[in-house]
Amino acid sequence: MSDQTKERIVDAAYRALVRHGYHETSMKDIAAEAAVAPGLAHYYFENKEDPQVAANENGSQPDQDA
Repeated sequence: MSDQTKERIVDAAYRALVRHGYHETSMKDIAAEAAVAPGLAHYYFENKEDPQVAANENGSQPDQDA
């Protein structure tokens, strides 16, 4: 699987979590935001905390075009 897909999921998690908050965001929401299947999101990340941590570690900001 590509690093590009993983990064897309991280960016989507950032956007979803900012928009809806941690407790209101599910992995399904993150997958939908990234336009990937929920199973693929779980392939890269065990839970919704993992892509959030990755975004924080990378200093990730969502793409302006996304």
